[in-house]
Amino acid sequence: MTIQTQALDVEEAMQRFNGNQAIFSKLLKRFIKINSDIEEKTTQLVNSGNSEEIFIFFHSLKGGSGNLSAKNLYKKSTALEDLARKGDFESIKKELPSLYDIYDQLKIAVADLEKSNS
Repeated sequence: MTIQTQALDVEEAMQRFNGNQAIFSKLLKRFIKINSDIEEKTTQLVNSGNSEEIFIFFHSLKGGSGNLSAKNLYKKSTALEDLARKGDFESIKKELPSLYDIYDQLKIAVADLEKSNS
């Protein structure tokens, strides 16, 4: 299984986007750009201690990754959203490195997908 198939379910996404590769690609690029500062943003949010803002961030990340069929990121975002709902900042801090790894895998998958579509 390649990084692309582990990070992105392209087949499912193509069903969701009615086979429109151009829109899928555009949204993937936008998602990556919007979240390019994910490490800084999450560190800042967790350090702020504002559980509502942390919850909103992970909820948004979950929604975006789910819509794009980025299943690993969706699962991790869901778990982090649940921790934020409970106000469990220590567990969130422990989970952040794996979130960053999953996000990095997604970036690689998106780059690979772009190369294969060129």
